[in-house]
Amino acid sequence: MGKQSIRENKTIYQLCREAAGLTRAEASEKMNAVSASKIEKFEYETQEPTLYDILQMADAYKRPDLCNYYCSHKCEIGYRYVPEVEVTNLSNIILETIASVNYSVTELPEHLN
Repeated sequence: MGKQSIRENKTIYQLCREAAGLTRAEASEKMNAVSASKIEKFEYETQEPTLYDILQMADAYKRPDLCNYYCSHKCEIGYRYVPEVEVTNLSNIILETIASVNYSVTELPEHLN
């Protein structure tokens, strides 16, 4: 793998690519018609990715949440009507659910009176 970027304020596209352990060249090989130089332009925000590019990156990086990010941040319709989905791990979801149920059970007697 190439040198790890030390750049601050990385875009979500760069963060996802690096989390997948891919160089731009390796990522490009996993995509159709998306060159390494084009990926660099997305990561440095000198070019906006198309919907096709987003789908290619989501598949190559195994990050379907990139589609939600694009819709909720870059698309005018999505910005207005599509909430951002927060990706979290299963253990956090279970703990939040248990906490919510426990809160509901402790509050229940007050509502029954």
